[in-house]
Amino acid sequence: AAKVIAALATPETLFELETVELVDLPRIELRDGETYKDSSALSTGQKCTAILPILLLDSENPLLVDQPEDNLDNRFIFEAVVDSIRKVKTQRQLVFVTHNPNIPVLGDAERVFVLDSDGTSARKANEGTVDDCKSDIVTLLEGGEDAFKARKYRYAY
Repeated sequence: AAKVIAALATPETLFELETVELVDLPRIELRDGETYKDSSALSTGQKCTAILPILLLDSENPLLVDQPEDNLDNRFIFEAVVDSIRKVKTQRQLVFVTHNPNIPVLGDAERVFVLDSDGTSARKANEGTVDDCKSDIVTLLEGGEDAFKARKYRYAY
């Protein structure tokens, strides 16, 4: 103890301790039932569930998200992602690449770009509002009008 006290007795040593930079290391956890899991122990889908709402917080920076639906279920897309999109889109530029109709349609996309691919490159096939691109959205994201109607019939809505 005497060595520690002696070492801390000089003003220079005390100043060095006072100016130690402590870098924040964020720790992201996801509540799974009653327990919290560290992000290192999460599946890819769970990681997306934990991270995407953080990315969608208010910011001045544009955000580009490529196919979030690949690892998320439709309920989470509708309840969390679409809701967050609607809240921040007036303050922030959001660009989503998606095959999920809930994101552009229920997220009230202001601009939709429909791409066509030949297998090696893509080209813009259409662009406009959700209403302008409705036919493309139904065909590409819903599986076509027949598939859309068949699901409606199957679910008895």
